[in-house]
Amino acid sequence: MKQIITVLMAIVLTACSFSGFEPPRESSHWTLPSRGERHYATDDELRKGVLEYIMLEHKAMLECGIDPNVGSTTSVKESLCMEEKGWRDTDGWTCEQDMFKNDPLCDDWRSKHSKSRIQKQP
Repeated sequence: MKQIITVLMAIVLTACSFSGFEPPRESSHWTLPSRGERHYATDDELRKGVLEYIMLEHKAMLECGIDPNVGSTTSVKESLCMEEKGWRDTDGWTCEQDMFKNDPLCDDWRSKHSKSRIQKQP
């Protein structure tokens, strides 16, 4: 009986001193900002809207050479293809992410977009 109590006390003390698990880092995903926020009156409309959104994303990923089951890519070409179709990664622009900064495709992207940013400023 003493052994059971000792083991239980050890477990309780360990559990009390353990600060717990941290939630995993939220992974990035593709969003379609041009679609805007939608409000649905019924559950059927919601299901149709969600299915339509998933199908749009699935189609765009297949056209860009991204596996829709994985949903992410380490290829600049594939990511820029998704951005050209209007999709945005929640981590930000592809060429502004650290792992793609030295890519030649990103150099072209930056030169193209820096001109448009300068022209928009008064």
